[in-house]
Amino acid sequence: MESSEPLRYHALALAYYSLGNVEKSQEFLEKLITTYSKDYSYTIAITYAQRGDRDATFELQT
Repeated sequence: MESSEPLRYHALALAYYSLGNVEKSQEFLEKLITTYSKDYSYTIAITYAQRGDRDATFELQT
């Protein structure tokens, strides 16, 4: 069974971002990146996109 932790990090990064807590959002995004970048690059890109960071979104896709 696959861990739900990466999706939890994704959700928390977006939730904190929408609440205006960019620092806490970045903390969860960095946890997602450092722990799951190999298998969850698409989720990381979506997180960046939903936060409005187009440059980071497209950097991951190249």
